[in-house]
This record gives sequence, structure tokens and C-alpha cells, in this order.
Amino acid sequence: MFRVLKKEYITIAVVIIITAVIGLIVRFSQPGIEIVYPEKETVLAAEDFVIETDEGDIIIGDSSWDQVTAIFPDGEMLGLSTIYRPAGSYCLFQFTEDENILTRMHIDTDYFTTSRGVKVGDPVSALEKQYGPDYATVKSKDRTDYFEMIYGGENNIVFQIQNNKVAKIILQHEISL
Repeated sequence: MFRVLKKEYITIAVVIIITAVIGLIVRFSQPGIEIVYPEKETVLAAEDFVIETDEGDIIIGDSSWDQVTAIFPDGEMLGLSTIYRPAGSYCLFQFTEDENILTRMHIDTDYFTTSRGVKVGDPVSALEKQYGPDYATVKSKDRTDYFEMIYGGENNIVFQIQNNKVAKIILQHEISL
């Protein structure tokens, strides 16, 4: 019986060691990330979180589930999450679990523009002209063609940049309950 237990302990130890080695290999093979913070934070106004559509305005941090789905009636929830994808619009909406208030909007198309007129496909120079030089950057050390420009603090707008053009816009506005 002692030999059987000894074999089981050795098997468990070998599995743990293999798992730890694989974890270390994965951890140290990932490229580093560089984050550069601005000297001062860009203050975003309430208008910066408004997206105009033909059917009405969407206000990140204020619009309800009912308001967004009235503007985009055809869509689907992604799994059991709080993420809604309108049919054919190339954007995603994320809501709070209990209050159903919109807190995040992902924009993947040039159909929508920010309140300052920036859209997917615009060059970085147009983005900086509208929002200024005070943004944080997040860069992967192995991908120089892709990085993020982040304006604001807790409530912010993330511009994902690829080949010096806006590839995606994420507006994030937390609500206070």
C-alpha cells in the first residue's frame, strides 16, 4: 500500500513540475508591454461620450438597454454576458449587470464618429489634432505597427492604432450608483 501511495505522490509531483515549467515558459516568452503616461491627463467632457446616430444619441455612462435597443432593434446578446451586438453595425455595447446602463462601446467601423469627429481609418495626426498630445500609450515591444492611445482617466477613450491609423475606438464611462 505504501508503494501505491508513493507512486501517486510521484505522479502528482511530476504533473505539478511540468505545469510549472510550462507556465514559466509561456510567461517569459510573451513580449513585454511598455506604458507611457502623459505629463497631464486630458479631461474629457460629458459630450465626449455621446455618439450620434440617425435614430438618436447614445450616451456611454447614461443610456439604458431600452434606449440602445430602440436605436438598434435587431441584434443579439453574446452568450450569457452583458454585451449586445447590433446586426450589421460593427460595434458592441456593454451594459452593467443589474442597472442595464451602457458603460462601454466598441466601434470597429467608420460609420460612427466620436463627438470630436474622429472615426476608424483616420490618421494619428487627425486624432491628435482633435484630442491633443496628452494621452497614455500602451505598446507591445514586438509590434511597432500596433499600439493604443488612451485619453482620460477612469472614464476614457481608447484609440487602437494600426499602421498609424485608427483601427478601433473604445469609449468607457463608469456610472456612479
